[in-house]
Amino acid sequence: MEEQAPVRFTLLSSSAFLMAAIAGFTDVFAFVSLDKLFTAHITGNIVIAIAELIHHAPGVASKIISLPLFIVIAIFVTACIEARGQTKGLLAMWFFIEAIFLAGFMFAGMIVVPHASVSSLPYIYVAMLPVAAMSIHNTLLRTYMSKFPPCTVMTGNITQLIVDIVSYTWGWREPYVVEPRSKSHEGIKRYGNVFIGFLVGGAIAAVGYVLCSFGS
Repeated sequence: MEEQAPVRFTLLSSSAFLMAAIAGFTDVFAFVSLDKLFTAHITGNIVIAIAELIHHAPGVASKIISLPLFIVIAIFVTACIEARGQTKGLLAMWFFIEAIFLAGFMFAGMIVVPHASVSSLPYIYVAMLPVAAMSIHNTLLRTYMSKFPPCTVMTGNITQLIVDIVSYTWGWREPYVVEPRSKSHEGIKRYGNVFIGFLVGGAIAAVGYVLCSFGS
């Protein structure tokens, strides 16, 4: 079978910024609208679920279900990509499916979330829509966009950004240089770009939720 050439992104910084902004928006919006449910930073739900179990808080089911659902969808998306190759058509299809999940989250959220309890099945069904979307999002980042910095979890990016800033500003004068100054400068641009993108997406989600709830 002929090997498929990966899709080339001509504007890497713009694409990475946008992917981070989408993740930041979805993660923040779902967290504030769905009783502290993480969607892009999916492993955060493990901590929330344990805390809710200890305190006997309602809504733990959605946190527990989110992880296996995320894994199953990531497996399916990866299998499709490996079967068909990293083609533009397949990438467009997965972006379209991700958009459908997010649109469904918007409309179903308007109807269900204000009136359902956090432990009800309708509420859980709605909560799994952004989880499914972000599973696709994360899988595309690790396949088509593997050269991008992480765009959904910012802890590592912030750490690397700090290292790059310190190395670039004064670390290069010290006897034991962590990395060359040129590499630090490039790292500041790469990791700062996605960090700012995530912050912008999160800020838009916060303002949108306050102004128009699921309409945002």
